Amino acid sequence: MGSTVSNLGCYLGSIQSSSGRSRADILRRIEIASSAMHSMQRVWRQRILSLSTKLRLYQPCILPILLYGSKTWTLLAEDSRRLQSFHMSCQRQILGVRWNDHVRNSDVAVQTGLPNITETIIKRRHMLFGHVARLDATTPAHQILKQVIAVKSGYQPDAVWRRAHGRPGNSWIMQTGNGSPLSIRRQWKKARDHGHHGESSQGTSAVYAS
Repeated sequence: MGSTVSNLGCYLGSIQSSSGRSRADILRRIEIASSAMHSMQRVWRQRILSLSTKLRLYQPCILPILLYGSKTWTLLAEDSRRLQSFHMSCQRQILGVRWNDHVRNSDVAVQTGLPNITETIIKRRHMLFGHVARLDATTPAHQILKQVIAVKSGYQPDAVWRRAHGRPGNSWIMQTGNGSPLSIRRQWKKARDHGHHGESSQGTSAVYAS
């Protein structure tokens, strides 16, 4: 069996892979967030600070570092496991729970009240999907997403185009809804019907126009 070689590049602080996978970027975000957690050890160990105060610091100081660019990630099961493991490790540090205290992750989550990290990423992905779906029809990002959805639904761009052999790989678009063409089309229609909630399409379209 041959191996697939992926070219990596860094764009706007995120590692982009030609394979469409996000493992390299996820590992980098975990490493950077881990350094940030370590730099705030004195804060986490402060007994005079309440849990709510520590969590209010964790959410704007650590989570944005960990989840930077996460709305574009294609998550595999191992990626989700690594992210959630780090997220739980951070919560244990904040609570002062040691590895030998035999406290279950479910009990830690109940104490902090923080959601599963994968749930947060899914919400961000849907926000990006909806944002691009509602962009002006002449915006390149909107046109590309619309074309991808059409292809996933069985549309052939031209007479000579053929779908690649084998089972389709897991991709960002396939992680929208439940991954089926019908679910993706429903998400598209829902986003288009939902509107911008007062947000100007002209103002946001310019970001994706170049």
